Amino acid sequence: MRIKAKKGCTNPECVMCKKKVHAHKEDSFCPRCGSNLSFVCEKCHTVLENGDTKLCITCQAKKDDADERRKKAFGKAIGPVAAGVSAVVAVVVKKK
Repeated sequence: MRIKAKKGCTNPECVMCKKKVHAHKEDSFCPRCGSNLSFVCEKCHTVLENGDTKLCITCQAKKDDADERRKKAFGKAIGPVAAGVSAVVAVVVKKK
């Protein structure tokens, strides 16, 4: 499965660059100013070297950190619940 990288205008004077608007992947030139389009980060609009990724290194690192924090928080929240469920299962099994 190919990651769908976005193309964007890199001309700092262009409206499409200022508002971080993405163009169609098939387009080669900006529909507003006519500048060459490049693959850009989906979040911060930084120019990417190739179209293999959607995010730049910085945005990918932030996303990975957020995912890790979410997993740790979920683990802390589910820990007591899992312990309670296993205790209930043990009691039910013992009664049978």
